[in-house]
Amino acid sequence: MELDFYVPTGMMIKEYLDMNQMTEEELANKLGLTDSFMKRIMDSSMPLTDELAVDISNAFNIGSEYFLEYEKGYREFLAKQKDK
Repeated sequence: MELDFYVPTGMMIKEYLDMNQMTEEELANKLGLTDSFMKRIMDSSMPLTDELAVDISNAFNIGSEYFLEYEKGYREFLAKQKDK
């Protein structure tokens, strides 16, 4: 089954921020990222690298495969949308 929509990875990260009562700025500081770099991740304008997905997952104490697979699915969805 193919999805007609896909939620951007940044929105999924936002859900974990909310659940952990953490701000984007706090996560950026924890990961050693600038606020502008973090903003690009959150608005999904920049693909989430494997390394960054692992770092974010570690910050939330969850398995890295969650964000890695979600990012892969999101980018595949975007590529298919370009082909339409």
